[in-house]
Amino acid sequence: MKVKIFELTNNELKLVQEEILLVPEFANLWGKEFNKCKEDKTGTKRLVAFKYFKFIYLVYDHKSPYSNLNISERIKTALSDTGLKESDIIQPIIRDAIKTYQKLQETKLTKLLDSAYIVVDKLRNLFLNINLEAVNPMDGKYLNSAKDVIYNLSNLGKVVDGIQALEFQVKKEQQKEKSIRGDAEPGFFD
Repeated sequence: MKVKIFELTNNELKLVQEEILLVPEFANLWGKEFNKCKEDKTGTKRLVAFKYFKFIYLVYDHKSPYSNLNISERIKTALSDTGLKESDIIQPIIRDAIKTYQKLQETKLTKLLDSAYIVVDKLRNLFLNINLEAVNPMDGKYLNSAKDVIYNLSNLGKVVDGIQALEFQVKKEQQKEKSIRGDAEPGFFD
C-alpha cells in the first residue's frame, strides 16, 4: 500500500489526514497528546506531526526534492528545513513511523534503485580517494595505475545510463499506481 502523506493544493503543502490515520505508526504521530507544543497547547493543529511528516517525506521519499543527495546530506538538510534536531528523530515513535513509511514506499524497483544510489556514492568516494602516487613498498609499482583509473572513468557513462533507466522504470511504476482510481485494487496484470 502506497501512503500519500502530503498534497500540494494552491501552492500550500497539506497533510492527507485520511491516509495517515490508516497506519497505526502514523496515527501515533497524529495524536493530540504528542502534538502539544508551545505554539499549540492543545495539539489540535498537529504542528509537531507536520514537522515529522515533512522530515520523513524529505528524507525517505523518491519524489523528494532532496532525493539526489546521499542519506546523510538528506537528513542534515531536512533537519534544518523542519527545525528538528537529531535528538528529535531518534525517539521510538519517530523511528517506527520512518520504518513503516520506508516499508510502504518500497517496491522491488525502488529497493534496487536505492542500492544503485549507494553503489554510486561508494564509487564517487573511491574516485575522490584514489592516490595515483601511492607505491607498493614490496615491488615499487604504483598501486593505482592512471590507465586503469581512466578506463574506469570512461565506463561511468554506462553506470549513469543504467541509473537513469532504473529511475525511469521507477517513475513509470509510480505513474501506473496513480492511474488506478478510487478503491480499485491493482490486478495481476496491473
